[in-house]
Amino acid sequence: MGNYPYRSVEKYYDNAMNEYVSGNFGSSLQNLSKVLEMDPQFSPAYYIRGATFFKMGQMEYSINDLTKAIDLDPKDARFFHMRAVARERTCDYANALKDINISLGLEPAYSAALYSRARIYEKTDQNELAQKDIEAVVRLTGSSPDKTVNPRGSNRKT
Repeated sequence: MGNYPYRSVEKYYDNAMNEYVSGNFGSSLQNLSKVLEMDPQFSPAYYIRGATFFKMGQMEYSINDLTKAIDLDPKDARFFHMRAVARERTCDYANALKDINISLGLEPAYSAALYSRARIYEKTDQNELAQKDIEAVVRLTGSSPDKTVNPRGSNRKT
């Protein structure tokens, strides 16, 4: 962390999170970049910065930061899931599925990852697999997601 006390890193990270939640992505990025300047091994900052780039539609930067987060902490299912969502956005479904499957290997009951995988299965015409994941989400959460998948391929709202 260099000459910076931990409280400074924590302060910038807290500010970045507050800005992210408020939708002030530019300010969030500035704070996260300062955190990473002070502590380049702080994987949560790469994760949130990757999520921020995602929100800004900058998928290449998002995937790069999420890859750095994974390199630093390859046991965090959220990191793989978020990178999968960014890869899905770029239509890289094969690598998105790989990331989601790693995420689910780390945390099998991760309902958001199951839902994301169902969405990718649907986009790749694997509707029966999509339906199985939707059913698993319903079992895990006790509630229905915003859509289910018709085995014939058309979506319907529930």
